[in-house]
Amino acid sequence: EDSQKNATVKATATGVITELYVDEGDIVSAGSPIADILDRENMKLKVPFHSADAAGFYVGQAASVTVDGTLETIPGTIDAIAATDSVGAGGTLVREVTILVRNPGALSDTSSGTASVGTASSAASGTFEYGESKQVVARTSGELMSLTVREGDRVTEDQVIGAFDDSDMETQIANAAIQVQNAELTLKNAQDSLEDYSITSTIDGTVIEKNYDVGDTLDTSNASSTGIAYPAVIYDMSALTFDVSINELDINKIQVGQKVEITADALDGQSFTGTVDKVNINGTTTNGTTNYPVTVLVDGTPEELKPGMNVSARIIVEDVGSVLCVPVEAVSRGQDGTSLVTVAGPGAVDETGNVVDPTKLETREVTLGRNDNTYIEILSGLEEGETVYIYQSVGSNALMMG
Repeated sequence: EDSQKNATVKATATGVITELYVDEGDIVSAGSPIADILDRENMKLKVPFHSADAAGFYVGQAASVTVDGTLETIPGTIDAIAATDSVGAGGTLVREVTILVRNPGALSDTSSGTASVGTASSAASGTFEYGESKQVVARTSGELMSLTVREGDRVTEDQVIGAFDDSDMETQIANAAIQVQNAELTLKNAQDSLEDYSITSTIDGTVIEKNYDVGDTLDTSNASSTGIAYPAVIYDMSALTFDVSINELDINKIQVGQKVEITADALDGQSFTGTVDKVNINGTTTNGTTNYPVTVLVDGTPEELKPGMNVSARIIVEDVGSVLCVPVEAVSRGQDGTSLVTVAGPGAVDETGNVVDPTKLETREVTLGRNDNTYIEILSGLEEGETVYIYQSVGSNALMMG
């Protein structure tokens, strides 16, 4: 951007071009003069005043200038007052005062004049100076493609008067932009590499395994031979989870949020609770049967349960409260598909379960409800308190209160 600005040649002051040092098509070096600008509209007159008079002057105060040889009077203002006195003609103390006037047209740097401020007149005459003279210099090197002014032209400050060929600069700018991007990428890579020197934990938890000590060399490239590619193992003990495998026949009964009863082989007599946290639909098929992993979240953080312990889980898919139920083996199927149970009336069997009066055994049709692997619900056909007779292997019949 700065290079593009430097390719534009601008006037450094308001005034007249008094001299041009270059032409269009010239090859110009940075710092070489291009033009001189002279402000001829504003003139300065430096004249001495008696120190006693000048002591009461101030910058901006009105003054009157008389041009020598013409008696022409021009209004002006005080532009500067010298800070020190000097010795004038006859040994008097004088102080130089600079007065700014507008050039009526005939003044030049060879003209002279006197001035007065209020009732005080200058002690001698002085020579006029042009208001400002500045030189325009090249701020870059290259071919001057255009020059829009000639000697004698009037210009204003910051007016564009020429331009250099900036085609090479466009390429330089594009290359510089690429270099900046590469530098930023290099910096980011360096910052990322610096972060790799700080080993931080990815989770909150407890360190259960530490593989390196202070001073050891951690070489990830050699991890395949050592078998260790990590400095430590951290467990999040704030939550314990485990997966159980559910058969495809039961998976549709499982839902997130269901209560789970948990027991551990190593903790005899203790039980824990949890909830179904996730039901995974990515099952595994073995011997024609598909099982699905279900994640269980243990309630709380029991200190007795440790990572790696073997646990068993019983998922409560439905809680129906108090219902009438009998062992699954107490129910049989009739020829017409009805569900049957054998009810033992009073005196039908003895205390050991042997039948003593078969006429008091009644086969009764019942309506079934929900069941698990052990019990089945009886919706109708059996009353609470009735005795159900279960046919088992020879010599091992059983009675069960309904």
